[in-house]
Amino acid sequence: MDDKKVNSVDENNFEEENIGDKLKEADQPSILQDTPEETSTVETASAPKRLNLIENIKKSALNIYKTFLRFPLILIIFTALASIIIYMTETPYNEPVEKILDRVIGVLILGIPFTLAANLFIEKFWDNVNIFKKILSYSLQIAVLTAYYFFLFPNTDMVPVMRLILITFSLGLTFLFIPYLRGKENFEVFITKIVSKATITAFFTLVIALGLIATLFAVKSLLYNDLSEKHFFYVWVLSWLIFAPVYFLSGFPKTEDIFSIKDYNNIFKILLVFIILPIISIYTVVLYLYFGKILITQVWPKGIVSYLVLSYTSAGIISIFLISSFFKQNKWVDTFTNIYLKLIFPLIGMMFVSIGIRINEFGFTENRYLILATGIWATFAVIFMNFDKGKRNIILPISLAVVAFLAVCGPWDASNISKTSQNNRFSNILNKYGMIANGKVMTGSSKVAYNDQKEISEILRYFDRAHKLSDVKYLPDDFDFSKMKDVFGFEAVDTYRAGGTNYFNYYKPQDAPVIINGYDILFDLEFFNSGSGDNLVYESFSNSQYGNIKISINKKYEMTIFRNGEALYTFNILNNLSELYKKYGYEIKTKEPSKQELVFIDANNKAEIKIIYRLITLTVNNENNNDEIVPNNVKADLLIKFK
Repeated sequence: MDDKKVNSVDENNFEEENIGDKLKEADQPSILQDTPEETSTVETASAPKRLNLIENIKKSALNIYKTFLRFPLILIIFTALASIIIYMTETPYNEPVEKILDRVIGVLILGIPFTLAANLFIEKFWDNVNIFKKILSYSLQIAVLTAYYFFLFPNTDMVPVMRLILITFSLGLTFLFIPYLRGKENFEVFITKIVSKATITAFFTLVIALGLIATLFAVKSLLYNDLSEKHFFYVWVLSWLIFAPVYFLSGFPKTEDIFSIKDYNNIFKILLVFIILPIISIYTVVLYLYFGKILITQVWPKGIVSYLVLSYTSAGIISIFLISSFFKQNKWVDTFTNIYLKLIFPLIGMMFVSIGIRINEFGFTENRYLILATGIWATFAVIFMNFDKGKRNIILPISLAVVAFLAVCGPWDASNISKTSQNNRFSNILNKYGMIANGKVMTGSSKVAYNDQKEISEILRYFDRAHKLSDVKYLPDDFDFSKMKDVFGFEAVDTYRAGGTNYFNYYKPQDAPVIINGYDILFDLEFFNSGSGDNLVYESFSNSQYGNIKISINKKYEMTIFRNGEALYTFNILNNLSELYKKYGYEIKTKEPSKQELVFIDANNKAEIKIIYRLITLTVNNENNNDEIVPNNVKADLLIKFK
């Protein structure tokens, strides 16, 4: 290492051969600078301040220029993201266009780590990169992202989005370890530098964004009241998508830069050694106490244990990875590492038991697959760290990037494994009752047990939510939940009532017009279940040409219309809401209520009313097999015609 140049990388100072002439010009004395003989004392004292300001502006502009020269495609991507978000905010909602733009945004987000990784790969392994090679590289990167948009991101359903997220995560790790692929040391120091720069960038961006928003607020309040509040949002977007990436990438370490332990961030060291490691130690004690409780009570772990242990293991691995430079220099770090890397194995075993019980009971889903895959990687990481002692830490992010990529690519990916597992589970239940004939589902001769009805309903809802019902074996081609009883002989069981609760939600677009022709007065109703002891949930008054009108709704959701103190009309709104729930229940997303069903019209000899529902949110308690409807929030237009 003696023959290598050690660069202490400064965040704002860098070199660029292509613009050497510009740098030389910046180093020359300014033509505005006067000689001491030609200036007064006051002028001599004030001149350097003017020059410093000018030089700082020049250096900032040059920093931006150099950053763009080094990372042009990534900055174009961030600019495109900001432009699309502002465009979507400014233009009326158009579903086909919005769907396309959502896909474009997703691919652009993927393009951030992809282009960064490609850029550093070229810096690391390509010699004599001229303008033609750069253009070729950028063209290939754009072609890859375009192909991903058309072939791997056809929509924003769960599976394509999950694939996008995990590939983005994998490429992000790749971007971090590429500079250290040829055996450079102190990889963890480099990572702390990146994290520190990201933290500082976030702080500066937040300050700038809030400062500009405060300035706009002052302008709106004091000078120009018609200033659109959208501009506050635009400042936020531009700060995070234009300023933040430029600042973060300016002075970003080059692939040939080498760090030593002296470059380790002291604040990071204090945070890890004196705060995070003690917290992990306490958490270890808690998990071991729970592990002891399991052994005593013989009650095996619930599903949440997998998440707790996995989070704990990941936090420990990351902390040890970052602090590995001090294994032999700090006794506390060395002691914690040795003990943690031994005590973690029983807890990992408990995690595998927990997730194994869930998979055995309910089969694979994407979440369980990813937990299992991450658990396997964490086990490998702990074994590796026990033997390696921090010598080749780069293996950890490389292996995790491979696991994340393989989890969504190939026949073994999370989606394929989950669909196969749930189909097998579905087939086993149907075969149990002899419900398969000629490759299709048929009603069995014996009644399906309630638990198996729940299992079948749960499987079908999983496919409806995460994939497509057409992916389920043996179902008719035109199957939907409205045909559940005809196909299976029973209605779908609301598996989301596990706690005795179900929900009903409906939202009508705010811009839908309300026709008031033929009515005398319009009230904007909005009431909700506050849980307070008040007798009324809604009350409104109006002094009009028709007299003193009052609308009140009591705790039993009985609405009464008064005119000059006389009750003209009484109606229980809960009756309407109950009928809608009984008809649609949980499956409202499959078949929306018609416009006619969301409009209630009635009359007596004193008044005629029309209620147009705009928002309905209900909680349905079913603890005693008797649906109890509780309105959470209801918005409606109430039109009244007096007789």
